[in-house]
Amino acid sequence: MDRYTLVPEFNSLIPKFLSPENVFGVYEEETDSVSENIVKTLQEKGYQVKKVSQEIPSSINVLCIIASPEAAWEKIKTSGVQKIWLEPGSESQAAIDYCQKNKIELVYYHSLTKAILDSK
Repeated sequence: MDRYTLVPEFNSLIPKFLSPENVFGVYEEETDSVSENIVKTLQEKGYQVKKVSQEIPSSINVLCIIASPEAAWEKIKTSGVQKIWLEPGSESQAAIDYCQKNKIELVYYHSLTKAILDSK
């Protein structure tokens, strides 16, 4: 599947994820141009956003994962985050299964930056 093609069931989720009252966390194992671009785009569009790596603050509503999501699972379990966006290249069947099992809303195979720019 093309990484920029929207999976049909995400049409109803994306507006909930991009709600202005959400606080975004951008989870990264190390700073790179992808995470910097996502943070910059979120900030420019008026969203609250925090970079996270070691700890996920309880104020985060939507967690965008840039790298391997498996590295973040233990932190996600204790954070209470209920919306996760897996950036293209970070998705895995284990991540999808985890979110489904734990009733966490999930968007994957779609760029958050593209969704933000398309929405406003």
